[in-house]
Amino acid sequence: MSSRCVTRGSLGRFSRCLVLVLLASLALAGSEDGDVYETELLAQKEAYKSHMKAGDIDAAVAVLLPYVEQYANTVTAARLCEHIGQSYMQKKDYPAAIAVLSQAKDHAPDSQWAASAQELIAHCYMQMGNFPKTIETYQGLADSCTTPELWALARTAQQEIAWTYVQMGEFLKAIGQYRRVWVSFNYPDFEPSIDSTTFHQRIPWGGTPH
Repeated sequence: MSSRCVTRGSLGRFSRCLVLVLLASLALAGSEDGDVYETELLAQKEAYKSHMKAGDIDAAVAVLLPYVEQYANTVTAARLCEHIGQSYMQKKDYPAAIAVLSQAKDHAPDSQWAASAQELIAHCYMQMGNFPKTIETYQGLADSCTTPELWALARTAQQEIAWTYVQMGEFLKAIGQYRRVWVSFNYPDFEPSIDSTTFHQRIPWGGTPH
């Protein structure tokens, strides 16, 4: 198993996680628009869930699309854009996913949903093999995550930039980026090496910086 599999999991596992996260987040009602989820969107949960389980992504998306326009410029719309984008990612329709995920920032630019949508956009670019756009998107995400609740997302974005360089075969750039992560987030006792098969594993993923 590659170091990437050890640290990030397989694409199949990622896809399954997307479904679980998507369905779970539809059940939440914690934003200022939570009443929308309580009264209207949650009523559509079973239809959405049924379509997703059947693999009918287009039908699942059709359940949510009308509400994006209805609740434009709210956190609810941003959440829906993320859900719809994740649905397209299940279909591996990455251009469609990017298009709808990009709208989350328009609806609620300072929300956590807009930030997490940017992370998904970067992942889409990675899957498409567009590494320059992957790095650009992750860097933009890292630069925008200035509040404490988004700090972990900023760290992840910086780490993913390093991994993108590994995917490109730009190992010296990857090491340089890992060093910046190491210094910026104060990881103890870490020094990346030129060995591309092991240095990714040596980052204390998920650990707490000291």
